[in-house]
Amino acid sequence: VFDPALIGDKPKWYAHQLQPIYYRVYDSNSQLAEALNIPIEKDDGSEPTDDRFV
Repeated sequence: VFDPALIGDKPKWYAHQLQPIYYRVYDSNSQLAEALNIPIEKDDGSEPTDDRFV
């Protein structure tokens, strides 16, 4: 079977024809947007996160 219509990997066959669709899934003034804009701190592992495991 070589017919792309019969095969389930259509993105592989048609990837060169697809165009990206850009859209926002959250409001730019939301708490989620604020959280995503906060830089992620690198954890160096020097400080324990829970006193029970010291």
